[in-house]
Amino acid sequence: MQAFASLQVWPWHYPLPARVGYQHPVPMLASKVLEGLLLLGLLANLS
Repeated sequence: MQAFASLQVWPWHYPLPARVGYQHPVPMLASKVLEGLLLLGLLANLS
């Protein structure tokens, strides 16, 4: 359930590149990867 809750946070990152003027998939992908790594770190710390 925690993983699903963090998935709900991801769309908040999407408007950022668009707001700055970047219409690029790379910043979104990078933020997704960073979020995934942070989530994995959190889960590893919790377990």
